[in-house]
Amino acid sequence: MMDLADDMKDYLNYCEAVRRLDTKTLRAYRCDLEQFILWLGERRKGLNKEALCSYIAYLNSRYAVSSVKRKLASIKAFAFYVEENRGEKNPFYGMRLNIKEPRRLPRTIPKESLNKLFATLYASVEHFSDKPSAQTSLRRQFSIARDRVIFELMIATGLRVSELCSLDTESLSTSDKTLRIMGKGAKERILQIENENTTKALNVYTQNATAIWPEWKKQTKTPLLLNRFGKRISDQSIRSIVKRWALAAGLKGDITPHMFRHSFATLLLEDGVDIRYIQHFLGHSSIQTTEIYTHVTSPKMRDILRLNNPRACLCAGV
Repeated sequence: MMDLADDMKDYLNYCEAVRRLDTKTLRAYRCDLEQFILWLGERRKGLNKEALCSYIAYLNSRYAVSSVKRKLASIKAFAFYVEENRGEKNPFYGMRLNIKEPRRLPRTIPKESLNKLFATLYASVEHFSDKPSAQTSLRRQFSIARDRVIFELMIATGLRVSELCSLDTESLSTSDKTLRIMGKGAKERILQIENENTTKALNVYTQNATAIWPEWKKQTKTPLLLNRFGKRISDQSIRSIVKRWALAAGLKGDITPHMFRHSFATLLLEDGVDIRYIQHFLGHSSIQTTEIYTHVTSPKMRDILRLNNPRACLCAGV
């Protein structure tokens, strides 16, 4: 197992230096591969088809389908690497893996709830404090301004939370109102920021951030969204911000950042936007991934057939 452990270290270094995978992906690969290699070591098994079949059965008995598929994808990529570098036979050859995941419809946020959330967000700059000092007030204004930008960008662009956190000041062009996003697989896309509320929120946020950290935008590779220490905000912080404001707005259920992405796509689709544009906005490689939103809009179909049915423009029955 020492050989496999060494191979894993080399493979992860290769993924970081050559494939330039992000930190979260590398962490997931490491976790999946360490678990697999430990399992092989405890049973004194090698990297072969028999061991792989046993491990798949082991995973299926303990994990959800989505987790099993992710772990196997990590192992499969690693097995190809080992084959290339050590010439060992890849155990995945000849195996037919067709692990079907139950189709779950994306959870969206109703329009009424979104309106209530944004009304709360813009109700008062001092929403969470009573009589702050001047310095506390400055920090509080920054915090509120940043939170507004987070919500504005989520609903106006459908960004993943990881994409939101990774934005730099260079990602935003105020002159032509565009946002350059580095998505999954290092795929870049550009989105236009045309909504006035969003552009205004970005301007106010920039003013507040600069008031506290004057050198902020003068530096290169500077994070766009900052935490209270002036560092790049984390995805966990954004989840906490979403949860806090949802609670303040009196929304029921667990509201997550990803639900804004689903709501963004669903609202566009319901408004008649071509699904190919939505695919680009979301940064999906395959149109099949985007097509899941056509199922979400089924309730809207009832209203369309009731209000816009072609039968309504025809003469009444005799």
